[in-house]
Amino acid sequence: MPYRDPIKAKEYNRKWAKNYYKKHKNEEHFKEKRKEWGKNTRKRLNTDVQRKEKYDKRRREWCKSSKGLESSRKWRENNKEKLALYMKEWQKNHPQQCRDAVKRCHQKRNPQIKIEVFTHYSNGTPKCACCGETEIRFLTIDHINGGGNKQRKQLGLSGSGIYKWLIRNGFPEGYQVLCYSCNLGRAHNKGVCPHKDLSGEHGVSTTMFI
Repeated sequence: MPYRDPIKAKEYNRKWAKNYYKKHKNEEHFKEKRKEWGKNTRKRLNTDVQRKEKYDKRRREWCKSSKGLESSRKWRENNKEKLALYMKEWQKNHPQQCRDAVKRCHQKRNPQIKIEVFTHYSNGTPKCACCGETEIRFLTIDHINGGGNKQRKQLGLSGSGIYKWLIRNGFPEGYQVLCYSCNLGRAHNKGVCPHKDLSGEHGVSTTMFI
């Protein structure tokens, strides 16, 4: 009998259902049964969705708890190779999601990194070493002896990479915090900010703008 073999049984049931539908599709009682079956199916699916949502909610709550975090940490420590392979495969199959996740991480982390660097080189409150500007969005890191572009090319750094490099290397000397105006002023005035070049010694005289 075909019922003993699950593959043959499935094929037999499919053919039987197809023939039954062709034979009774125009009958009223069959239409009513189909409506009732569809209603019950939608109800069952909605119940399954609600059950899944409750399960996902409990799972998220558990993952955020102390036990969940500890369990996750232990699993990562014991499955480093497996996790690395999984992440490599996921990044390969989801390039756009990976780029979006990295972008969100940078947007969240970069301001914190800059504040940490500015705080160190300002000896407290982040501010411009020349004019005293304190607005974080106006501040940047400056090479006291110049050569910033050359160093970035040698290290292969761009954007916030220089800030991360400073933290990793223990905040080396030779850097200061300036606002963008003072930083640009130094670049165009032989390494001296126009704020300090009142005498015109370095090629820019205040009388030029009067």
